[in-house]
Amino acid sequence: MIDVEEHERNTGWRGVFNAIPSTRNTAHKVMMPLGYFYSPFIAEAQTMRANPLFCAKCKASISAFSSKNRNTRTWTCTFCLTTNQLTMDLGIQQV
Repeated sequence: MIDVEEHERNTGWRGVFNAIPSTRNTAHKVMMPLGYFYSPFIAEAQTMRANPLFCAKCKASISAFSSKNRNTRTWTCTFCLTTNQLTMDLGIQQV
């Protein structure tokens, strides 16, 4: 059996489930549409190994929706709007 994560790293394609039902009867029982997720830039993606950053006030984690400021090296929590310090370079773009 193929390793799903390795296949996604190599091709950029991942199915909604790991195995397609083998019989028509089983497929009707599953009632889940067959679909695929495609990541065209998977080869260019870099995995970042670091501990998550948490808000000092509400303990929420930094996310893609948090506003970040490269000049002041801070980020704003999307939940409580508290400004926090960035402790690492996230490769963020100028805001």
